[in-house]
Amino acid sequence: MAEVATLLLARPVVHADETSVRIGVGLGWVHSASSASVTHLAVHEKRGIEGIEAIGVLSNFTGTIVHDGLATYDNEKLAAAPPTPSATFI
Repeated sequence: MAEVATLLLARPVVHADETSVRIGVGLGWVHSASSASVTHLAVHEKRGIEGIEAIGVLSNFTGTIVHDGLATYDNEKLAAAPPTPSATFI
């Protein structure tokens, strides 16, 4: 997984997302960061910036993060990555 994280850091654009998952009787979050050729998946108990930072893949990313608009991705702790341009829907 360390090699996958390194490959993602070298990409100009990555897609990031999170989805809930049952862990025993509790709830956790699967965080993903991917490019066209590699995908990093990790589980954390938190959905927001705490989970993203703990996983560490996006913490030093300087490219564009494409995401679903979750405010967490616009956090100052991910300030090395430029804001995602607004999408235009036709």
